[in-house]
Amino acid sequence: MDIKRRWKSLSLKVQHLRLELEDREDRVKELEDLFKDEVSKFELEDIDGYQNDDGIKSNVFIKGINEETELSNPPDGPATLKKIWRLIAISCHPDKTNNDLYKTELYKQAESAWRNGSYDELYRIAEELNIEIPDNTEESIEVLSGISANLEGKIKENEQSIIWIWGQAHEDVRLEILDVYLRSIGKKRK
Repeated sequence: MDIKRRWKSLSLKVQHLRLELEDREDRVKELEDLFKDEVSKFELEDIDGYQNDDGIKSNVFIKGINEETELSNPPDGPATLKKIWRLIAISCHPDKTNNDLYKTELYKQAESAWRNGSYDELYRIAEELNIEIPDNTEESIEVLSGISANLEGKIKENEQSIIWIWGQAHEDVRLEILDVYLRSIGKKRK
């Protein structure tokens, strides 16, 4: 498969993974609310002899799920992608478009994508503006592969979180997970 096709294939994969991650994160937020509602239904009491460790917090079971992690791609990415960013900036900068709202919004999206290393988003914006994409390189393919792996890792983290497992579990198992969580904060159901 030639570089252009590999780039397009990876770009579509990354777009799909971004949407999937967004869906998972939305579901985790829903599950967190359900979990909190479930906990609030019970009368709780302290566990005798339990000493709270400062390292244990009431939300220890969901730590890290909603944190934004930076992509490992620096803003001085591959030369091809720099060209794409410059071409978008030239065609969409508010000073050059008389503050055209549509192009200004695309410029803001592209600027954010460049800053965050979301090169697939730059590519999407360039296509939307009918900007001819410079020849892609192996280096740019590697960047997209890294983005893809990063997103897959975040999706896997969600699937391995206690809150996700709790949300997928049968009612009996949900109660066991809830009890483990309560014990971790020195509480138990009455």
